[in-house]
Amino acid sequence: MDLVECENKRQKTTNSFTIQINVSFRCTSATAKAHHLRTLLQDADGLAHFSVDVISNNIVKVSIGDFQLQCGDLASECLPSFLWCFACISSEIEDNAIPEVTFDETDAAIHYLTNLLSRTEQQNHQAIQDTILSITSMVQESQPLSEEYSKVYISKNNILTQTECNNIVRDTEIFASKSGWGKTRHVAYPTTDLSVDNVPALQWVTAKIKQLLLPRFEQLFQLKTNCMYIDDMFVAKYEYKEGKQAGLNEHEDGSPWSFVIPLNECIEFDGGGTQFVYLEPGLFRPKQGKCVMFSGKNRHSGVPITRGVRYILAGFLGDNSNYAPDDFEEDDVSTLIAEEEAEAGEAIGDNIDNNNKAEQQELAEGATMDLEMLLPKGYLEARELELTQGGTCT
Repeated sequence: MDLVECENKRQKTTNSFTIQINVSFRCTSATAKAHHLRTLLQDADGLAHFSVDVISNNIVKVSIGDFQLQCGDLASECLPSFLWCFACISSEIEDNAIPEVTFDETDAAIHYLTNLLSRTEQQNHQAIQDTILSITSMVQESQPLSEEYSKVYISKNNILTQTECNNIVRDTEIFASKSGWGKTRHVAYPTTDLSVDNVPALQWVTAKIKQLLLPRFEQLFQLKTNCMYIDDMFVAKYEYKEGKQAGLNEHEDGSPWSFVIPLNECIEFDGGGTQFVYLEPGLFRPKQGKCVMFSGKNRHSGVPITRGVRYILAGFLGDNSNYAPDDFEEDDVSTLIAEEEAEAGEAIGDNIDNNNKAEQQELAEGATMDLEMLLPKGYLEARELELTQGGTCT
């Protein structure tokens, strides 16, 4: 699609700069694209309002706001919704494609804000510059982790029993039959999920995770005792069915630490599992009730299933300590995933490098906004070359 108009409405605020982004663009079918965008934006977090209008058969106008650009450490607060809007506009409408924030979206956002500097008052420059810096820092943090941060552990013993896992699936489905599954709660990489906090029958889960799992995290990653807390915990559903979500593309979580607990047996689906980019082999499918523990910045994906339904309990964890890992021996609490899977006879040697390469090629060719009018000449070609050489971004 070709960008034909892009403007900002600006409003001065104290120590911040509020913008509303208005974009008009060409596409093959304006009606279908407008419907696709309305579906994506209606439940998105962080958006006060939006409008999507069909101007002609092949032109759509989108108005999204408000985005509050702030100075200093607060500059990153608007990034999830701001970048996700770029991803929405560039997303394909075929097969209910889920928007993704890639290098193309971050590059376009940076260039967009850079252009804005020349069209706004001096007193607002600091907020814009700090937002650009925050995006740049986010991209830099998506580079490969150190050896310490790349460690991934799996519990030797079940965190949840088979009965508890089955009850979580049952109670979540009962609740979803009335309220529906959420699909846009996580802005940058949405999953089909329900928050544990929103399901009354699952309130016991939080206490059990705090009791059994958080101390293991602190021990394995050498964090201070009682420093961890649950920032977000949810039941996610992957389903091999037309129009449903079968997996989750490569990404980083928005948390220092994360975990995944399979809630149903592997025999109930084909494919699936968690793929870690910087481990070799990096694809693992632990048994029902066991827990995968890792840094949220350790790039990973939910491998698509090819049959059945897969349920997981996923959590994003925060901590109040400074992470300073030392070399240490794995203890009796947990072991590296590879050892656990080999011991169980379930080690999976296949990795999905070819899938990753295909995904990178797809992103390079189709996941941009076609923002040639915003980006410098030759910029996308240079970025595509970097992607083919191994670059990725959340």
